Amino acid sequence: MRTLFYAAALLAMVLLALVGCSDNSISPVNPSEQSVSEQISLEKHIYREFSATGDPVEITNPGTTKEVHGKTILRGMHNRVLVSASFTDGGPDLFSGEGDLELNAIIDFAAGKGNWWGTLKLKPNAPEARDGQWKLIWYGKATFSPTAWQGGPGWILLLNEFGPGKGGALTGLHLQADIIVTAPADLSWWYGEWHGFIKSHGGHH
Repeated sequence: MRTLFYAAALLAMVLLALVGCSDNSISPVNPSEQSVSEQISLEKHIYREFSATGDPVEITNPGTTKEVHGKTILRGMHNRVLVSASFTDGGPDLFSGEGDLELNAIIDFAAGKGNWWGTLKLKPNAPEARDGQWKLIWYGKATFSPTAWQGGPGWILLLNEFGPGKGGALTGLHLQADIIVTAPADLSWWYGEWHGFIKSHGGHH
């Protein structure tokens, strides 16, 4: 009986050893392989910081404007805009180009404040973009200042902008930016300054 007990115990130890080896063999990656995998994943993450300036070229659609309870309501105005960008990494410029800017607003001229929102569809000039296009959403608040526009009275708009790239080399990329826009008191013109970044977790270049 004792011999049979020892034989059974020995057999159990062998089986445990085999199971342990089998588990190791089917493990996806060992620790060193895991670190390599994580490194590859990090290399696929793209983060590109940029700054830009932009202003309108022309109004392509004036939209509609009406007064409601002392506030000016603007809907569906479209501007053709030009944006000039520079990237801190010196790589391809994927933001400079021409676009269509849609503007909507609720403006309280008496109180000197307002809410603005809209979209920007912009096609970069760089051939590296391969005819891709940004489809961005933006929104923010405006306040009137006696020195906002070239040292004189005007408006300051603090905006957030974000959205995906569509087509070409922009597929899989996402843009996010803060924008400071200044405009004269009558809102007949504007000038914008962007600071933002482009990122991707998918490895699309």
